[in-house]
Amino acid sequence: MSRFPLPPPEPPASERWSSPEFEVELRTWVEGALGPVRLEQFKLRGWSTVLKVYAEEGLFWAKQNCSLNGFEAALIDELSSIVPERVAPVAAVDRDRGLLLMPDQGAVYGVEHADLESWCQVVQQWAQLQRELLSYGDRLTAAGVRTLGPADSEELVVERTDALNALATEDPRRLSDAAAVGVWAALPEVRRSVDVVAALGLPDGAEPQRPARRQRVQRSGRSDALLRSR
Repeated sequence: MSRFPLPPPEPPASERWSSPEFEVELRTWVEGALGPVRLEQFKLRGWSTVLKVYAEEGLFWAKQNCSLNGFEAALIDELSSIVPERVAPVAAVDRDRGLLLMPDQGAVYGVEHADLESWCQVVQQWAQLQRELLSYGDRLTAAGVRTLGPADSEELVVERTDALNALATEDPRRLSDAAAVGVWAALPEVRRSVDVVAALGLPDGAEPQRPARRQRVQRSGRSDALLRSR
């Protein structure tokens, strides 16, 4: 039995997010928290949608992920409880539907900070957060993430490559034969990299979380937000 099975195919979430039905669903949920609002779709991607929410209290951001990444709302909700000083405040969350509502946090960090020193601070704070969360693994996995150690990496790469390559030709997810051959040829390098990381003695990570490229970070030397809410 595969440890890393492919998720089942499903209709594109972007089609639903573009529908009047979704707008009604989202508006009902948002207005339950903020009162009357005006919604404006800010981003529409295959994996998530983000909307500006104009309310009497000010600007907010609403987000929903595709089902594969639907754990994000539950994860942010957990982080808000464990390390509230390190995440953007949450105005409302629906764990079952993966909906997040957050107040605006000002300028996006990555727009105004492109220097190496600033991004070294981001990495440093991200590493510190990982250390702070070591004793909360059960809560994070219950929120929908899973641990992934160095020893799992090659198995994940092989299983996913084989599964994607075996899909029907007309399936848009299919990995071409040429691309699959390239991945298989790189497996020795994967093994070498795994050995290097394993030798560091670091705790297993939570997959697939990673620091987003754009995030609001700087406030008295501490993380202000770890969610890419735009």
